Amino acid sequence: QEIRDIRTSAIQLTSELGELTIDENNIKLQRENLLKIYSELIVKERNLLDTINKEYGVGNLDLSTGEFTPAQ
Repeated sequence: QEIRDIRTSAIQLTSELGELTIDENNIKLQRENLLKIYSELIVKERNLLDTINKEYGVGNLDLSTGEFTPAQ
């Protein structure tokens, strides 16, 4: 009986380890996806700021009001 109990526990742990490995992989994939999206947002932001600077010149953009103040 004790051997069966040990074997049952080992099988259960093996199953839990497998689930944990799958969860870890899913987290890794989700992290990679979020980092990709973040990088894309940074590029979009830079491109938009470049467009604003080309159109209005160098200055500061107040993100809370949307007001652009040209540099002196």
